[in-house]
Amino acid sequence: MNDKEPKIFFARNLKFLRERKKVSQTMLGDAINVTRTKLALIEIGKTKAMDPTFLLSVSTYFKISLDTLLTVDMYPAYELHI
Repeated sequence: MNDKEPKIFFARNLKFLRERKKVSQTMLGDAINVTRTKLALIEIGKTKAMDPTFLLSVSTYFKISLDTLLTVDMYPAYELHI
């Protein structure tokens, strides 16, 4: 068994998806029922433990699986398709 903790890319992916969709933190917050301040803190990595309901709301909003949202670094994948 591998004791190495998996790399989580949620904060980076959230910011990437939001910017790619050209949605402000306020607009996204209103859509998923969270404050702009909380989104800002998540995007800069200042909030670690997140409510599963929040994670599912983000997943649903961007129409992307929660597994992908958490474990795949979307920046390199996007850069390959530019």
